[in-house]
Amino acid sequence: MLELEIEKDLNDLNEEIANILRSKDEQMQEVVDWAVGVKGKQLRPRMLVWISRYKKNVRNKKAILYGAALEIIHIASLVHDDVIDEADMRRGRESVQAKFGKKMAVYAGDYMIFSVFDRFYRESDLKFAYIIGSLNDVCYGELGQNKNLYNLKISSEQYLQNIYGKTGVAFELACKTGATVGGLKSKEIELFSAYGKSFGILFQIRDDLLDYQDSNTEKTAFNDFVSGVYTLPLILAAKNEDAEKEILAVRESLEAGKTEAPEARDSIIAILRKYPWHDEFMEIADSYYNTARESLDALNASETVDYLRGLIEKGKADIDAFSAALL
Repeated sequence: MLELEIEKDLNDLNEEIANILRSKDEQMQEVVDWAVGVKGKQLRPRMLVWISRYKKNVRNKKAILYGAALEIIHIASLVHDDVIDEADMRRGRESVQAKFGKKMAVYAGDYMIFSVFDRFYRESDLKFAYIIGSLNDVCYGELGQNKNLYNLKISSEQYLQNIYGKTGVAFELACKTGATVGGLKSKEIELFSAYGKSFGILFQIRDDLLDYQDSNTEKTAFNDFVSGVYTLPLILAAKNEDAEKEILAVRESLEAGKTEAPEARDSIIAILRKYPWHDEFMEIADSYYNTARESLDALNASETVDYLRGLIEKGKADIDAFSAALL
């Protein structure tokens, strides 16, 4: 069964991550081990490996190596993000910056990225060049978000452009890399890349909804709003001038210390239940869901396509449920 072979590939991939991140410094090793200690879903490398086996169900050493590299870069970006956001939790436990301090977290994130570059310098694999080039888009996404902190008038188009850089690029890259190292035709590479881009944007829309959830264990609850990052529900609701005024009033009360974060969260949810946003929100989410589905439908039936279809269906179901809870 292909799924069992994928799990073996993921075990090899995690061994490759450990090899790449082996440090001569004991303190750095401790911090890096903590950063990668909770594996999470490992969706990006998992998708890469699945797609690499789309045509030939054989172990692909390049897929394992590239998957390890992309996962390390992803984790490093989370370590840096948590410093910027002053987030205390990551994947259900203390973030690196909360446990080891901000300076050590920055050093660790840098070390992880540089270790990937060192590994591929020794590999002398020119195909890795397009991966490095795509990392610029990740930075642009983060810069776009930073420029629009506390900006309730940010357009939904700008928000979507930002989350494409933050998240969509990484999934697009994972799918493109899996298809490329799997020896697929250009049209197939294009279809898998389109799926990855749409899935990644939908994934971030889902992740943003977690900021409002009571039982959220995946990230620090309400940290986006506290940090001045306004996500799609608020952006759409704030098109109404009265809603915008009420949201800003919650912000002012929070910053003045008159309101604690849990109370502010309840106020924001009350605003979302009072003003329209959900129809336009679902229209946007549905557009990316449909693009992802159409990309898969254009590919030949396979276990890989079934796996990817299951992911997009689960993501869409979560968005439906999480957004409905705010009504």
